[in-house]
Amino acid sequence: MKKSVFLSVFAAALFASCAQAPQGNFRVFLKEGAFRADSIRLAIGEVAVRRAGGSWVTVPGDTRTVDLVRLAARHEDLVAGDLAPGSYSGIHLLITGAQMTVGGRTFDLSVPNAEIRIQAPFTIVRGRATDIILDFDADESLVFGPPGSGEGVLRPVFSFVSVYY
Repeated sequence: MKKSVFLSVFAAALFASCAQAPQGNFRVFLKEGAFRADSIRLAIGEVAVRRAGGSWVTVPGDTRTVDLVRLAARHEDLVAGDLAPGSYSGIHLLITGAQMTVGGRTFDLSVPNAEIRIQAPFTIVRGRATDIILDFDADESLVFGPPGSGEGVLRPVFSFVSVYY
């Protein structure tokens, strides 16, 4: 069975009058699929989006640690912020730390490439919601040292799955 963690990114229009709403609301939610571990915790220090043909725009929010295993039955808000309506071409995640617990034993995961950029074209439209689904592949992302060593490396593998309007 493929073990994967799904990262769902939701962008919804700001609740104001359609004619006067200057921005759309951008929210990031995480959802986890089946993976055999007591917990996998990721600390996300920054979420940014790239305007099509332009620069990266940081979505305001504090560092957030999310236990992906605990999310098996629900999703959790990672970050929320306002974005100007328009076209965007990607999502940037900055992973500031990772830990995994298996069999009651917790160990840190090293993250050699903590800056993740995902090509994900989407549009923020005033008055309409935009949902983006990203797939985090745990099988490809987690690398372990010899059994019992407590060594692990997280090389996050994300792929753009779909966008819903």
